[in-house]
Amino acid sequence: MNPEFDNIAAYTPEQFPQALSRIITNTEFRHIVEGICHYQLHDQLSADQVIEPLKNVHNQSQLDDILIITGLKKLAEKACNGLYLQGKENLSLPALFLSNHRDIIMDAAFLSVLIKDETGKRIYFGAGTNLYVQSWVEDMLRINNGFSVIRGGTVHEMMHNSMQLSSYIRYLLTSQNAGVWLAQREGRAKNSDDRTQPALLKMLAMSGEKDMKDNLMALNITPVAISYEYDPCDYLKAQEMQLRRDNPQWKKTPQDDFLNMRTGMLGWKGQTVFTITPSLNRNLEQILQSTTNRNEQINLIAATIDKQIHSSYFIYNVNRIAYDLYLSTDKFQSDYTPAEQSAFEQYLHSQIDKIQIDNKDVPFLRSKLLEMYANPLINQLQTL
Repeated sequence: MNPEFDNIAAYTPEQFPQALSRIITNTEFRHIVEGICHYQLHDQLSADQVIEPLKNVHNQSQLDDILIITGLKKLAEKACNGLYLQGKENLSLPALFLSNHRDIIMDAAFLSVLIKDETGKRIYFGAGTNLYVQSWVEDMLRINNGFSVIRGGTVHEMMHNSMQLSSYIRYLLTSQNAGVWLAQREGRAKNSDDRTQPALLKMLAMSGEKDMKDNLMALNITPVAISYEYDPCDYLKAQEMQLRRDNPQWKKTPQDDFLNMRTGMLGWKGQTVFTITPSLNRNLEQILQSTTNRNEQINLIAATIDKQIHSSYFIYNVNRIAYDLYLSTDKFQSDYTPAEQSAFEQYLHSQIDKIQIDNKDVPFLRSKLLEMYANPLINQLQTL
């Protein structure tokens, strides 16, 4: 691999042993494992029972047996009411999987599990360096095929970082025949109004030696729709919306990011569906021929990705109930029972109760929670 990627690339087999050693000897990592064992597993398993087997792991394949076969699949059994992959006919490697972004860690983790079950191969995934809130987090992500998406910097630094990232993703796809996951935008869409950032597509097209069409076709961009029945971080997202409303200068701390990661990993998600949609390559040339303006071309590609994702959401009754409550209508009332509506409203109440901030604005928070659950259905209806 080109050494120019060393600072962002997923760890190599040669880097694996030292990185794993740093993780399992990290005091903060042990504290996290102890907390999970106590609060989530109710002391059925001790931290030593989790960490000791890692000392006998020497490569990623062995780590996969523990983290994926044992860890993530058991986590899915506890945190999900079923984990499903739809659109398998659209799955082929290499491919750049662009998806909506609901959860900081589990979007990539669950997709990796599902695709490995189908292809036998782990995918690579991008992780923003803002998530490296503790040293072991970076090691854990990069030891598991994660690569760094560097945030911030001067204009010159951002241009350099974009070209480096674009080139590394292209290397993984064209030289390693890998699968790669990226979120369609920087950060999660807090209100679930999922839109592809044109800047992301511009970054992807930067590398390569041909025209934009050929540069993008070589990536085999494949949109993926992620549908969690429940978002365990929904109350944290609503809380953030009020904090930003009340103070536009408010910024998340590393502790906030860590809380979101932990809550997203361990919280209840209900039924969870990942839907792979067709590759953009089937109509990319037609999109690009509709205009010669580069910005218009990029915007049309982004709109196509959005339409494929929006039309492929798996819609739950909580989305229908939220739609009716948010828009004050009874459009979907025949699809759910009064008991289901009552249960969802109780769920909203319990999530709002978790928010502990000054000047807590309950009507605002409830409206934002409803918006989160209504938007997937609102967007899907607009594709019909």
